Amino acid sequence: MLKKIEFDNFKSFEGKETINLEDLTTIIGLNSSGKTNILEGISILSNISSGVDITAYFNKYSKNSKESIRGGALGCCRARKKTFGLGCTIEKNNGHLLVYYLKIDASNEDRVYVDEENLYEFNKDGRRTTLFKTIKKEKLKGDIIVEYNNKKRGINPRIQCDRSYSILSQLKENTLRNYTLAEIQILLDNSTSDFKEITTLEELNTNENSILEDIKLVQKHIGNVRTVEPIPDKIREYVSRESTDLYSDASNLSAVLHTIIQRYQDDQKRLIRAQQHLDELGADSPKHIWKIRTERVNDLKIRYKISKEKYDSLLSIIQLLPEYQIEGLDTLVTPAPLRDVMFTCIEKGNDTNSNFKIPASLLSDGTLKTIAIATALVTYPEKSIILLDEFDSGTHHNKSVALLKELYRISKKRNIILVVTTHNTTLLNNYTNHFLQGTSVVYRDKKSYSSKIINFYNLYDVEKLLARGGLGDAARKDGLTKYLHPEPKKDISLPDWLLEGSKEHE
Repeated sequence: MLKKIEFDNFKSFEGKETINLEDLTTIIGLNSSGKTNILEGISILSNISSGVDITAYFNKYSKNSKESIRGGALGCCRARKKTFGLGCTIEKNNGHLLVYYLKIDASNEDRVYVDEENLYEFNKDGRRTTLFKTIKKEKLKGDIIVEYNNKKRGINPRIQCDRSYSILSQLKENTLRNYTLAEIQILLDNSTSDFKEITTLEELNTNENSILEDIKLVQKHIGNVRTVEPIPDKIREYVSRESTDLYSDASNLSAVLHTIIQRYQDDQKRLIRAQQHLDELGADSPKHIWKIRTERVNDLKIRYKISKEKYDSLLSIIQLLPEYQIEGLDTLVTPAPLRDVMFTCIEKGNDTNSNFKIPASLLSDGTLKTIAIATALVTYPEKSIILLDEFDSGTHHNKSVALLKELYRISKKRNIILVVTTHNTTLLNNYTNHFLQGTSVVYRDKKSYSSKIINFYNLYDVEKLLARGGLGDAARKDGLTKYLHPEPKKDISLPDWLLEGSKEHE
């Protein structure tokens, strides 16, 4: 499980700050407190660790860089600093922790590179084991020295890596070997007459280096971060139906929905036809033909169940919003040769024959945004981390409670972590203990003006806050100031008669 994200002199965060992640992580705070910086930091860590060209990523030279980094690489550094760091903590099945850290040097925006990178494992007793770490050398060189743990006695081997990319993305099976050249020579020198000829290094590398599994684990957890920031005006246009992976701005939402709807309808038709053919065969048909047709029906049932579940999950979220009833989804297709698509919501009329379609071009901003978020939730890979900045903007406060509960239900089913920001006090008032555990407050320190992160249950006098009402009411009154910066206790002056009585007692 991905447990924590660390920020080191990143944007408004001075020094090191950490946020804990739960299956639903809610970030609240006043405007400009640093909420969006947290989401952007998580996204940057995910992209860089995956192996993009770091300079191209920040300067938007790469096709993989679809999102804009506010202020570029230098804008990610706190105040006058030239470097910033990001990291994460992952808990393994055995209870050990993997702590990954990456520091980026942004002093020259034409050459942004890795300044420091490491991966450590901590056992349950807190003992640290180095899995890999960079060795400080001349910063002007294009290469960087990396020392890694080969799980053997003696000095750990070192290799050269390109500092234009994350080290995590470069440590693979062909770069990490269990056998050094010296060890190969020893094996050859000590071989007997029946020694089998070795043709490749892979034959000597029989025991897979165990740190590769830890590296893959980190890549798996931090690599599946997805940001969803729908732009309604882009969603209202016809789009090519070729793209099937939802963009962060949801501009291709109609194409993704077209694939989901078409697959659901096609699977349903195929299952009906296959079942009809099976029924027509009858019990007297040859056993081998009956078996083949039965297996075909069973396979189609599984496919239909999957596509129907995805379609129904979409509807369960969309139907929460409007006052009218949405019966289903469909798409409009332009004539050949383009055959571009736009999705529609099927609104229920007074009777079954009066249903009509509302195209995306006529839907409200809030509805489009919610449909985009719902689509991301059912199409992004399982165990993803989905970042939603002000997910409920454009949604009525009373509707947002039911919306979040449904989003959480589906994300829980698909093992997806939701990280959301909100200013909705009505929503926060409905937070139960489980949601409050994943709630963090971001605020500006009164002295340094840098951003700080504190978990809800670490607030001062949090018991009084809960006793007096919901979190939303407290946030609306003073932005939780009294629970972030408690006033010092005032000295209570005793009346004269009580002071005289105390002197007599002495």
